[in-house]
Order: sequence, then structure tokens, then C-alpha cells
Amino acid sequence: MLFFEYVQIAAALMMITTFALLSTGTIHPRKSVYPVLLLTESSVMLAGSLALGKQTGIILLETAWIVIAAASLVRRRLELAKVRSGRATDSTTTACGCARAAH
Repeated sequence: MLFFEYVQIAAALMMITTFALLSTGTIHPRKSVYPVLLLTESSVMLAGSLALGKQTGIILLETAWIVIAAASLVRRRLELAKVRSGRATDSTTTACGCARAAH
């Protein structure tokens, strides 16, 4: 087995673990840990797929996950910054789950 196949297996195990944590309520999809995990595992899987080549579907899927996870993290940062600066509305604090940070 090639090194990058092991990399893909490690990323798959990370994805399974993330899904299990999410399904059991150990992590919450509105907290930053979830997109960080998605970003990490997708980056690892993408690196393995690019190294092995000719895996267009996996490359497309993992690239989409990276973009979605990164956008989610940026949105959360911006919403948290609004809450901390006192410019947040009630809808901002409930949408990002930052209500406690405002107090």
C-alpha cells in the first residue's frame, strides 16, 4: 500500500469519528470544533487524493467540504466579533450560538 493510501484511510477514520461525535451529541454542529474537524479531515483526504491522482469525484467532494467549512468558520468569527463589539442583534446571537459570549 502506498503512503498516500494510508493518508486517505486516516482521513476516512477522522470523518467517521467526527460523524460519531456529532451523532452522539458529543460535539455540536454550531460550535467551531465541527468545521475545524471537517476542514482538517477534508484537507488530509484531498492531499492523499491529489497525490494518488485520477480521483476526480473525491477531489471535488473534499474541495467542496473545505470551502464550506472555511466559510462557516469565517462567518462564526465575524458573528462573534459583532457580539463582542456590542453591534450584534438578537438574530445574530441566536444564529451563531454566541448568546453567552455577549454577556
